[in-house]
Amino acid sequence: SLSHSTDVMVNVSTPLAAAPTPTSPADGSTGVATTPTFTWGAVTGGTSYDIQVATDPVFAAVVASATGLTGTSFTPSSALVGDTVYYWRVTAVNGCGSKPSASYAFRTLGGTVCTNVIGNGDFESGRNVSWSESSSAGYEVVDNTSGYARTGSWFAWLGGDDSENSQVWQAPTISASTTSASLTYWYRINSGDYCGYDYGYLKVAGTTRTTYNLCSSNGMTAYAQATYDMLSFKGTSPEVRFQATTDSSYTSSLFIDDVVLNVCTSSTSTTADYSDLTSSYGVAWHAGDGTLRLGPTWTADTAFGSGADTDDGVTFMDSFIAGQNAIVRVNVQGTPTNGRWLKLWFDWNNNGVFDNNERVINAAAVSGDNDLSVPVPAGLTGIVKYRARLYDSAAGTLVLDGIDAISYDGAPGGEVEDGESPQPLAVALAGFTADATGAGVALAWETVSETDNAGFNVYRAESELGPWTRLNAALIPAAVPGASEGHAYTWIDATAAANTAYVYRLEAVALDGTAEILEALGVTYRPARRTWLPLAR
Repeated sequence: SLSHSTDVMVNVSTPLAAAPTPTSPADGSTGVATTPTFTWGAVTGGTSYDIQVATDPVFAAVVASATGLTGTSFTPSSALVGDTVYYWRVTAVNGCGSKPSASYAFRTLGGTVCTNVIGNGDFESGRNVSWSESSSAGYEVVDNTSGYARTGSWFAWLGGDDSENSQVWQAPTISASTTSASLTYWYRINSGDYCGYDYGYLKVAGTTRTTYNLCSSNGMTAYAQATYDMLSFKGTSPEVRFQATTDSSYTSSLFIDDVVLNVCTSSTSTTADYSDLTSSYGVAWHAGDGTLRLGPTWTADTAFGSGADTDDGVTFMDSFIAGQNAIVRVNVQGTPTNGRWLKLWFDWNNNGVFDNNERVINAAAVSGDNDLSVPVPAGLTGIVKYRARLYDSAAGTLVLDGIDAISYDGAPGGEVEDGESPQPLAVALAGFTADATGAGVALAWETVSETDNAGFNVYRAESELGPWTRLNAALIPAAVPGASEGHAYTWIDATAAANTAYVYRLEAVALDGTAEILEALGVTYRPARRTWLPLAR
């Protein structure tokens, strides 16, 4: 007879429509800044997002992460390491659960490389080297006779006489890819003149950037350094000019020495051939120039991913048949420094990684063709991904991890090639023959194994190029449809014309209706003759 009530809040969430799609940094991109902002597309029904950034494709080494993000972007609190491959993924979350994105990979910019583009900046190569010069009084501006150089013996002596106009200049090139450019130089004022009459100048691209009043109160007993930012001139060749002008009384001089224009660029440190599979397999790359390579072609990539390069070193010589060995030919070309070491993986279980039991070759290779016997697992029914890596090494390491650690990351020299295996044959033949009989052409074939096989079709043509005509009206049934063991079969082509060359083609049809050509053979049909003997009474 007693009752009690309470209010309960029920939160209802719409199921997530899809996993988020990463947008930046793009998958396979190189030259990414070490302070990237990660962005992704919003997911219908998503209330928050989690992100992970790692240095390995299984995210065991996470270097930056965040949870509960309500927006669609994330910037790590500290910079990433330069010239490093990173993997990242984002997960959409709501009250119904979560959906992670595919993993994306990118490579950060390498270290900064700076080059001095001023020629003969210390003037020690003497006159008429890199610098042009002029003097209204006819003096030699680039000088080594007075002991006023900051370092060495040579310097630029500007002014130094009444009513003098002297200058030195050159036009260095600053590349368009420049990330920083700085002009530094050392100067010294040597003057006994009144202020406001004699001047020195730094002019860049025809415009005065710095002015020095060469009066006695500004005289110097030692050199001082000055710096001017030149980044705004990237992609051009601005003229750098030092100049001094004096009046008609007293003597003032401006000394210039040790001029440097450092132009800096950032890029990945090495040219590389990259792998082509999705990022879940890990990114592999080989630095170098193709001196040692797989096949005749080596491609320097600017990104990694399918279609970015030419892979021509791996050839499948046999059909793939479950439970049997297949010959895979790996062509090795070029001259190594240390040796030729070959590794080959197949993703037999199609889980998107090369597990530590999926490496089938780990051995020295020879120049030219290497015919490798690869055991195809029993029960394989579909195409699988493979990766071949040729190292400039006399031996290979044996380190294994959740993903074979040597199936990704970088290596000096050699090449990496990715691709797909052939479609495994559902039916394996032991033989296919054709014999002329009085009744026609007798076709016979025997299978070693049949997987989900429904039956066979026989085709005939008078040329290997066709056209092909199917001879059997109904499917020639398998001895035991769907079974895996082998069987022997015969079939008569009773429509063959005498003294005619034919090509026959045998096709297997699976239970799901898919078909594959097993083998073709040629025969000339000459009917067996009958021999008549006299009847003896």
